[in-house]
Amino acid sequence: MTTLQGPRALPSPAVAWLAWAAMVLPWLWPWAPPPSPSVPGLLVTWCLTALLWGGLVWSTRSASWQQSSSALIILTGLLAWAAWRMPVMDLALLGGLAGSVLCVMVASQCTRLSRATLLRHLCWALLSAAALSSGIAGLQYSGLLHQPLEWLSWLHASPNEEAYGQLRQRNQFGSLMSLGLAAWLYLARRGEFSRPMRLVTWASLLALTLGQVASTSRTGALTWVVLCLLAQWWPTQSKSPAHHTGARSGAALALLGFVLLCWVLPSLASSLATVELPKASALERWVEQAEGLGICESRVVLWRHVLELSLQRPWLGWGWGELDFTHATQAVQGVRFCGQLGHAHNLLLQAVVEWGWPLSMCGLGALMFWTVRRQPWLARTPESVLGWSWLGVIGVHSLLEFPLWYGPFQLVLGLAVGLIQPMPSTDSRADHATKSWARSPVMQGMVALWLMCSLWASWDYHRVSQIFQPAAQRSDACRQQPLACLDDVVWFHQGRDYALLSLNAGTLDPQQARALAQRVAHFAPEPWVLALTAALPPTPAPAANR
Repeated sequence: MTTLQGPRALPSPAVAWLAWAAMVLPWLWPWAPPPSPSVPGLLVTWCLTALLWGGLVWSTRSASWQQSSSALIILTGLLAWAAWRMPVMDLALLGGLAGSVLCVMVASQCTRLSRATLLRHLCWALLSAAALSSGIAGLQYSGLLHQPLEWLSWLHASPNEEAYGQLRQRNQFGSLMSLGLAAWLYLARRGEFSRPMRLVTWASLLALTLGQVASTSRTGALTWVVLCLLAQWWPTQSKSPAHHTGARSGAALALLGFVLLCWVLPSLASSLATVELPKASALERWVEQAEGLGICESRVVLWRHVLELSLQRPWLGWGWGELDFTHATQAVQGVRFCGQLGHAHNLLLQAVVEWGWPLSMCGLGALMFWTVRRQPWLARTPESVLGWSWLGVIGVHSLLEFPLWYGPFQLVLGLAVGLIQPMPSTDSRADHATKSWARSPVMQGMVALWLMCSLWASWDYHRVSQIFQPAAQRSDACRQQPLACLDDVVWFHQGRDYALLSLNAGTLDPQQARALAQRVAHFAPEPWVLALTAALPPTPAPAANR
């Protein structure tokens, strides 16, 4: 174990505030109106990431943008391929693909622009967001948020008393707890936990442990245990031997506390009058909960269906965003998946079914080559260990779900990539070239355009979402004439078409209704929509929120 020395510079107050906002707000963002609840948080993350990058460039007057040209060429090619393979053009999906890649690229440069001065604030912000989310999850788990609170209406209620904070999904919340643990270990190794902060230090670790247990997430449990074990034997550098010992002690307590609370917390929660059903811990779910082919909602059934669909069009795939429509319209063998299908619950399967096997395998090979070249087994500095820890948590989660369609995970992924990238020497020719590229009007204009498009899309989504909400919750401009809010919608025209079809299906000409339904089916392949596309007597459309 070696020690770290060196002065610590401080960022400007504006950049520090931007770092805290970019890392905290996306995890706690409360507003998620239909038709696509993940979109508001995604757009908020993009805007804050662009502002953080701009603040860093303005304050440091320099930047490091490595391999930008190649990344932008690849992004352009992916957008062209996705647009070519789309049966119905969906600007929201294309914009989502472009914005997601840009978010990872820009976030990776934030840590490279100001690694020493920015990372401390980012880790403290992530730890704070995780601890606050754990407190909200505790209210949900104990039944105190069974219904929305009138005086805290922005907190998400949990009718089934599941712990997920503001993320509305247990596995996402479990991964947040593991990401927070990695940040806690980094701060401990860097000597950030001074004597006056000891109470906050151990209270935050206890909050993360309680949150991980309450999530009952098997994915979160796996990453939590692995991080705790790696902290015991991985030869990571620290500021001093005492700080190295403190990090190891914290990891040991986190692991021991997790195992004990998995046994105690469910029994304690079940004794409360508000809890109606017995609660199982993540460890019990590992042993008792099956994922077999005979259970229609299991991931195994879904994976088998997605694999079968990918083999029907192995070369080019079904098209970007077409999995749900393909699953609803194509015949598959065996027990049919009966759960809500939003994605393949596996990043690789999601890629092969929509992009085809050749392109997906090329991407997988490039990812493996990129990983091997950076030699994660040689990571020793706290920064590189933190980066690989964050990548590991997101990678494991991506084997079971699609976390990268959510803004805060994109931000953390980009930060992690920046942490493990080798830093060029300040006097090298390559460093001078990359700084010149980042200062160029092209780079700054691209980020500015991304920010403006994100703001434009936010306004577009606000107008589309009005039609899906009860009249009392709509804005004044949309309460009396909700259809007028759908005029001139550009990005989310699929949601607009769905609303128009559900409101006017009975009054449209049959040919018009069928043409509109054929477009809507690729956005929401519901039975009543598919019935209209086949020119059959349609099932009733869902009641509109008039």
